[in-house]
Amino acid sequence: MGILLPTREQFKELMKMDMEGPIVMVNLLKFKPDGGLESYQVYKEKFVEVMAGKGVELVYSGDSQMTVIGHEEWDEVILARYPSLKVFIEMNSDPEYMKIANYRHDGLEDSRLIMTRQSY
Repeated sequence: MGILLPTREQFKELMKMDMEGPIVMVNLLKFKPDGGLESYQVYKEKFVEVMAGKGVELVYSGDSQMTVIGHEEWDEVILARYPSLKVFIEMNSDPEYMKIANYRHDGLEDSRLIMTRQSY
């Protein structure tokens, strides 16, 4: 099974960060065969509904065509902009988000999540 959640240590480190302003999460996704894409599509639609009121937006979603550098293969890449790191952290215990998180888990075989902050 792939990586679907941060480790406890990663989440603790994330919570210690003192960062202001928006962040963009880079999501690299590999779907489970036989229905993974469909389950994740439900998650994505519900995610937009639940998180829009908190200022979160999907900036980009695209099908992966080819890994040009490296060897990992991904099915989809998503960029999600959060107004703050605090909003991302709070999302993980939000009751409305928790109701839809199972669609993500049911859809993914593997994933990576990279937090970025604009540097220019």
